[in-house]
Amino acid sequence: MGGTDQSENKHEQGAQVTIYQCDSGHGFCYPHGSCPVCSGATHQAEVDAVATVVSHTLVRVTPSGPRFRLGLAELRCGAKTLCIIDDGVDVDNGQAILYFQDGLYHVKSTD
Repeated sequence: MGGTDQSENKHEQGAQVTIYQCDSGHGFCYPHGSCPVCSGATHQAEVDAVATVVSHTLVRVTPSGPRFRLGLAELRCGAKTLCIIDDGVDVDNGQAILYFQDGLYHVKSTD
């Protein structure tokens, strides 16, 4: 999986998140050896972690039992990923901070 676990104190406004980007600027949250859009080589880049939740749903039946919200988050650079939506995120506003923890992307409130 892509990204690195980031400490809890980096989950705030101004935080950065690692993405994979080609020289043409196409960005992806998980590693790609070559860009699926233009076939260019990719490299790791640190970008602003502010994201917009563009879609979301409530997962009601899970193997572990508790319900959770799942969303599609888009970073300002255009990279998108599925993510767990933490409690307190205003999905109507859409703005959140993207972070990577325990092998999964999450978004938390910008507050």
